[in-house]
Amino acid sequence: MLCDTMNRFFLLLLCGSAVLVGQVNCGRIRRVVGGRPVARGTWPWLVSLHFQEYHPYLELQGLDHLCGGTLIHPSWVITVAHCVHPLLGEGLGNPSNWIAVLGEYHRRVEESTEQRIEVEEIFISPRFSWDPKFTGDIALLRLRHPAIINSDVSPISLDDGMIIPDGTECDVAGWGQHTEGSYPAPQFGNGTMVPHYVTLKRQSQLNCVSQYKETFFKIDDTVMCFTSDERKDACQGDSGGPMLCRNPSGAEVLSGVVSAGPGCGRQNYSGIYTRVSAYAPWIRRTLASRFTL
Repeated sequence: MLCDTMNRFFLLLLCGSAVLVGQVNCGRIRRVVGGRPVARGTWPWLVSLHFQEYHPYLELQGLDHLCGGTLIHPSWVITVAHCVHPLLGEGLGNPSNWIAVLGEYHRRVEESTEQRIEVEEIFISPRFSWDPKFTGDIALLRLRHPAIINSDVSPISLDDGMIIPDGTECDVAGWGQHTEGSYPAPQFGNGTMVPHYVTLKRQSQLNCVSQYKETFFKIDDTVMCFTSDERKDACQGDSGGPMLCRNPSGAEVLSGVVSAGPGCGRQNYSGIYTRVSAYAPWIRRTLASRFTL
């Protein structure tokens, strides 16, 4: 767990897949609240990232899931930088401490659909920063060997930069908490046993900028904000997971990655999602550098 003073007023805390930000107490970067169970086999690109060293979030839940991810190629998973940055927690930046579990469903059951693959390399966006503003929250994980692609494990296509109007509905999924809670609250670390999903609506960029103007989160064209009138949200344990939107042909694509926001399901703050298309050139270069395109 890391808690550093930032910009005189803000504190940054890595709380299992969620970094919280506040002015007096450590507040949270993300984070499914108000969701429904995912039907088995319907999100074959959803990845559970297991951390093999000590972390308070893992200690309290008694399981290894720390962050979410998305399979975008048989050898590559996309997640957020704050899950795997070496300065945000001991051992987080060491690839050997991570196992990508593909085809995962019930976290307490060993299932025949599961593929457990060690992480070979971690690539953090060169734009990632938390001083003076938190930005560039995206990372790529190269797997030690390619996944076996089947009906339970398959990659999803990336958003190629399509327009996502305000009010557009997109889906988010993960094994994160279904209620807000910080260490050492009893519910902290109590993620769901099977993945849940929520449908959220795109918030206008102008409104999001207004919401976050007094915080250290940078709201620009590299992120999107989503909210719900029913207090639905992603939560701790969902960080790095996929946000799927539909392209003009109706196909689901990976448009966002669960990133940040204070708390879960709060009406005065939309959730912040890293916009995948904003990092498309870096993603292509990184994959090409390892001859996997």
